[in-house]
Amino acid sequence: MTHHETCVHDFICISRHQLRERLRRIELCIDKLSDGQLWTRNHEKENAVGNLILHLAGNIRQWIVSGVGGETDARDRDSEFSRREPLDRGELILRLRQAIEQADRVLASVTTAQLARKRKIQVYEVTGLHAVYHAVEHFAEHTGQIIGNYVAGLTKTGPGTASAAPRVERVPTKDMTFTRKALAGLPDPLPEFL
Repeated sequence: MTHHETCVHDFICISRHQLRERLRRIELCIDKLSDGQLWTRNHEKENAVGNLILHLAGNIRQWIVSGVGGETDARDRDSEFSRREPLDRGELILRLRQAIEQADRVLASVTTAQLARKRKIQVYEVTGLHAVYHAVEHFAEHTGQIIGNYVAGLTKTGPGTASAAPRVERVPTKDMTFTRKALAGLPDPLPEFL
């Protein structure tokens, strides 16, 4: 294996591991949140944990399964955030697990040529490598929000009392970087999630 091939192989192995590990952390949180806490919003500019999970499943499918793997992109991003009716927790986690499993299969068989090829995802022209990097980073960011929601719920009692995750205002730029509203005050994650 050349140095370049080794780097690509390592990047894909690490990406697969990071997605599986963050899924594990999310599952730990979901198991500890009540049904009410999964769908709590304190106001309209916040996302419930349930909405974040739908969003993560949609994003992984769009960027890795479709964007890198070539499957049809049927994502409805707006519906991930607009859903207000609680979805059964088993169905919710199943959707996320299936998205991660599909992404893992794509990543297990992706070639260097596929990673180097440019493609359009949403409005962005990116390489497959960029798409994978974006998806893993995005997944990690929202995993932190979900853990923060769980930690915030530890200080309150009763169903539906955890603080919902704040909606991050974002402004895309040409090079796909984002201006993000600061998320001050989120507690540090508990050691079991590290």
